[in-house]
Amino acid sequence: MRRAMSTSSSGEPSRVNPAAAQLWWLRPAQLVLLVIVPVYISFLAFDYDKIVTRRYVPSADYAWGLALLVALALGAALVAGLSGSSDRSFAQSVAPPPFRIPAWFTGLLLLATVIAYIIWFGPLVSEPQAVFEVFTGDRPHVRDVVQTLPGVTTMTQFGPAFIVLVTIKRYSMGGTASWERAGIWLVFALAVGRAFLWAERLAVLEILVAWAVTTAAFYRFHTRWGARFAVAVPVVAPLLLAVAFAGTEYFRSWQFYQDYYDSIWEFTYERLMTYYAVATNSGIGLLQEVHDWPRYTGRFIFEWAYLMPGLGETLIDAFGDTRQNFDAFLLDYGDEEFSNPSGLFPIVYDVGYFGSAVYFFAVGVLIGLMRRSYARRQPFGLMFYPFAVLFILEVLRFNYLAAARFVPIAASLAVAVFLAHQFRRVRHSRTVAIWRKT
Repeated sequence: MRRAMSTSSSGEPSRVNPAAAQLWWLRPAQLVLLVIVPVYISFLAFDYDKIVTRRYVPSADYAWGLALLVALALGAALVAGLSGSSDRSFAQSVAPPPFRIPAWFTGLLLLATVIAYIIWFGPLVSEPQAVFEVFTGDRPHVRDVVQTLPGVTTMTQFGPAFIVLVTIKRYSMGGTASWERAGIWLVFALAVGRAFLWAERLAVLEILVAWAVTTAAFYRFHTRWGARFAVAVPVVAPLLLAVAFAGTEYFRSWQFYQDYYDSIWEFTYERLMTYYAVATNSGIGLLQEVHDWPRYTGRFIFEWAYLMPGLGETLIDAFGDTRQNFDAFLLDYGDEEFSNPSGLFPIVYDVGYFGSAVYFFAVGVLIGLMRRSYARRQPFGLMFYPFAVLFILEVLRFNYLAAARFVPIAASLAVAVFLAHQFRRVRHSRTVAIWRKT
């Protein structure tokens, strides 16, 4: 395991806690208040008139969105601690985690992921022209060539769970097998292909965030410069995101917009901001243009349930599908290309102002519990906290924890938590039996 380095009062390097203990932006309350809130406030300066027919920012509902972010941060801070005091447990946990994740389980996740990708994109073997057109910019994606199969292509979401589990194994007892390490690169490559061919950049972000946050629980910096750079990641991350975004947009849509912008960088900045700013505008618009709310149907809180085959039809028959109201709003006032309603305001639509405040405070508490478990290197936190960070990063665009894509991840990680605790119990029982014999 690598050792972290910091500067003592004498100027000499000294050992410090793992990376996650030093990185303020991996503490949920600070991430919300110092990164997400400033981005949200910047939407006030966005030129909505270029994109949508009606602007709803600023408004009283916009101010309520800010209150919901504060409620989220407050819930997390009460459990995890704004000052990061819970990170002291990192210093007391330098040994590998006392649990194992069986190779048969990670192998099963990898196999299911690869098979799902083959079923999904395999038909492109007979349509090479479509792939070529994507990379030459003549086609934005291949969604008109291949289709998803509910319950089958959904298994591609085992990929992020595989990344987290193998990263944990790398620093745990027994380590990882060579095929598991190769599997990380394979899953990442598949996600990159998905980002280009299906125009779904979130697939890559899931992999990168899962890997980075899990690694940070164990990684120890070599030098002071590495530690300082990591602390400043929120400053440089937008630039790296812009470069990656420009790369995908160059193939996807730049040729259609290049006559309207002076450079691809100007286009990239506006396009990137549009995804998040318009999501906020659309979410507020839903509240102001559709008046029959709150409906208390859970359509947006439990979005995954409404999209699940069988269960979804039952719920829609019983409660209706209020998502149709948002789709109608997009036709009249929004933009169908930027179709996210943000992760904030649909919750207000579901359960009202008071209910939404309770919801985000409760989610904040849950994330705080994940963070505390993560700081103690316990299975629950190590496995789930990376996706809590992703939820925070994407909350201005959509509710990741309520999305159907998170269900396979959560299910596979829940099984992994159970297996890890089972191993711990067996190990403890054997230790007790040996102690009694002696």
